[in-house]
Amino acid sequence: MSARIRFNPTDAISISGVDHIILEQTRSGIILQQLDDPQINQSYTHESVRILLESPSTRIKRGFFETHKAARRLKAGQKYLSTVPERARTLALWKEIVCKVFIQAEQAGEVKRDEASVKEFSATHKQRVDKLTTNAQVLGKPNLAGSTVTVLTMPCARTILEWVRIYERSNYSVLSLLRKHRSDTSYARRFTRETVKILNNCIWE
Repeated sequence: MSARIRFNPTDAISISGVDHIILEQTRSGIILQQLDDPQINQSYTHESVRILLESPSTRIKRGFFETHKAARRLKAGQKYLSTVPERARTLALWKEIVCKVFIQAEQAGEVKRDEASVKEFSATHKQRVDKLTTNAQVLGKPNLAGSTVTVLTMPCARTILEWVRIYERSNYSVLSLLRKHRSDTSYARRFTRETVKILNNCIWE
């Protein structure tokens, strides 16, 4: 009988650089869920887990999802983000809003992870993203008369799904959205420095 390796709910298992959530543990084995794609689940016996962990490309990340560790990663990311050129930082923060609005809508059952569903949701998605970015730009301004508001063009459904996968794969780090994409040139207009600061300190409930 194979020795059983016990895991905590806050642990993650990285296989070839891809992080997995420990979805379930049973007497016969475990079920892993790919962090960047919840639709991909894989079952392992305890013996196959032991063999898997002998590979140099597999490792256990103990306490990966613990609150204090997640907060430490977030703080380090924010520190680095402050050193990034303003234009790139603005775009990454806007991408994060696009991703978070999508994820919240998915959790509410309003949209699914296929291009047809994303296209159907696009008008509502854009409305919510524009509202959040607009509020950030006008917040704290005593006189809104003559104020200009920058609204960026939403990407296509395939790009939105790609951004969400990248964002989730990084355990929701905005730094992952700094990577240059061919479509990034479509979002060349810039927010003001005040707006960037507000977006950067935005608290999501």
